[in-house]
Amino acid sequence: MAVAAGLDFVLGNPEKGLELVAEADPVLAGVREALRVGRAGPGESAEDAGMRQVEAIMELYR
Repeated sequence: MAVAAGLDFVLGNPEKGLELVAEADPVLAGVREALRVGRAGPGESAEDAGMRQVEAIMELYR
């Protein structure tokens, strides 16, 4: 997802053996949804949209 958006490298711990997440991974779907709901709609503040996004990210860790 990040590569498609233009990211060409990742900051990470090389000792952890990091790997790309599969497209079908439910956590990746949750991140995509959080990014979607974090966009401010017409007449909505960025702060309100951001709080909604934070709540969606927090749900991934419950």
